[in-house]
Amino acid sequence: MVTSFTYKESKSKRWYEHLNWVLNRENPSNHGSLVEIEAFSTETEKIDTSETSRAEMKEAVKHLKIGKTLGIDNIQAELLKADIGFATIKVKEITDRVF
Repeated sequence: MVTSFTYKESKSKRWYEHLNWVLNRENPSNHGSLVEIEAFSTETEKIDTSETSRAEMKEAVKHLKIGKTLGIDNIQAELLKADIGFATIKVKEITDRVF
């Protein structure tokens, strides 16, 4: 039977070995990193950052799943779906202020 002291000691030893390896390894090679950065920048240029339309908001509200746990805002999907027109307008107003 492993005692808690032995378990804690072995766990601490494994963390020590892992951190020692991570912090003391050689710098990774930067070979090809410029190519990766260029590829990433072309991918981000393709992302649509235009303003969200009311139709997109309405579709998002329609696709909310009913019965899920509330998010940080404590708003239930059922509440938004009860009056989808009003919910779409209000959500759009909020996102326009934020973004």
